[in-house]
Amino acid sequence: MITILRKYSIRVQLLTIGGAMLLLLFGTFLWSYDQMRGITYKRNSEYTLELISTIQKNIADNADSINRILPNIAYNETIQRFLMERERLAQFELQGAVEALLVNLQSMKQGIDRIVLLSTVGGGFYNCVNCKDYIPFDDIPDQTNAYYSGLYHYKLSSPTKNVVYVGTPVYDKKNVVTIGKKIGYAVIVLEADAIAPQLGSMSTHLAGKFYVLDRNGIVVTSNDAPSIGQSVGGMAEDAARALQVKEGEPVKFQNEEGDFILHARPVPAIGGSIVSVFETGELFSGLKDMLTLVLGIFSLSIVILYAFYTAISRNILNPIRAFMKIISGLRSQGLDNPNKRVSLDGYAEISIMARQFNTLLDEIDDLAAKLVDSKTYIYELKLLRKQAELQFLKNQINPHFLYNTLETIKGIAYVDPGEGRTGRSWIYRSLFLTSGSPFRTVKQTNI
Repeated sequence: MITILRKYSIRVQLLTIGGAMLLLLFGTFLWSYDQMRGITYKRNSEYTLELISTIQKNIADNADSINRILPNIAYNETIQRFLMERERLAQFELQGAVEALLVNLQSMKQGIDRIVLLSTVGGGFYNCVNCKDYIPFDDIPDQTNAYYSGLYHYKLSSPTKNVVYVGTPVYDKKNVVTIGKKIGYAVIVLEADAIAPQLGSMSTHLAGKFYVLDRNGIVVTSNDAPSIGQSVGGMAEDAARALQVKEGEPVKFQNEEGDFILHARPVPAIGGSIVSVFETGELFSGLKDMLTLVLGIFSLSIVILYAFYTAISRNILNPIRAFMKIISGLRSQGLDNPNKRVSLDGYAEISIMARQFNTLLDEIDDLAAKLVDSKTYIYELKLLRKQAELQFLKNQINPHFLYNTLETIKGIAYVDPGEGRTGRSWIYRSLFLTSGSPFRTVKQTNI
């Protein structure tokens, strides 16, 4: 890429490098944002599972307390006698001891509204006035230590409470009864808040919603108060699917309200489950501020890079452009341009280059002057040479005329004046020949 950029101007190179830096910066921001989303998603899942585990442990501890109370009821000798007694008077005599025992056991766990006893062999009962109408005795399986029903509205309390019936069948431990050995039921009417922790106080600290569901999918407790006592509705299928996935793996689903992330874990102690639901937009709401900050930083980076580009253009590109303009002027107007000196304001290197270029122009002027002087001197020498040659030729011609003249005079001296016309004719002919051909030598003849 660097080799390719060398072919282009500095402006193009700077713009290309600046654009590449912006793309790299933008790509880095997007990658960082994606990483933050991943980290947020992972941390949320870890925190959710940790909170679910805490809720599971809390429910298990509460269930364990209830499970320790029920055997004390089911296998207590007084309770067994009370349930197997068929005579009303004897039942009445035993009721005081039963009440003392049950009140003592009831005080062992906060949230127990009452304890109900129902005989299946003798007709005795305790705290059970029409209890068959609201307590699901038929749902209590045989051979169980504690069965937790779903959530019910307990109308005998004021105001009406949400309760869970925890029941166990009571068996004759002395084998007195011959019919199936089951002699009745012991049921604890337990307030819902006593079995599951209250999540309402956690609503300000949680981004999503948490639900503790009974075995029928009814919300026992939640930080979403309006949903308590209601069915999870459309989430039931997703919650059931989440119960089947690997521990820690969430389930994603959509509805008309948006995209959601759901975690679900079973609670064997009560036969229910814990479900957490996070809206994706709410989960990543904190990242929106981060994204806004990132975009702000990116915009600021663009402004800063533009400022740097402007400064570089002013200090580097503009002086170089002016320098190239001056060079182009020198090419078009030649060295005779009177304004051929460079005056550039820019960074140190361009100033040094301008001074060196001006020095070069000064040296060129000096060399040009010396060249003109040298050529003038050479022309003068050539002129002198020509003059010398002419003088030499002239000097060659002048002695020759003198020699011929002397020869003519010499010839006349030899002629006798008395010889008459013949002698004069020869003299005239000699003069004619002498004047007509200065380079000829006249040979003397006697006529």
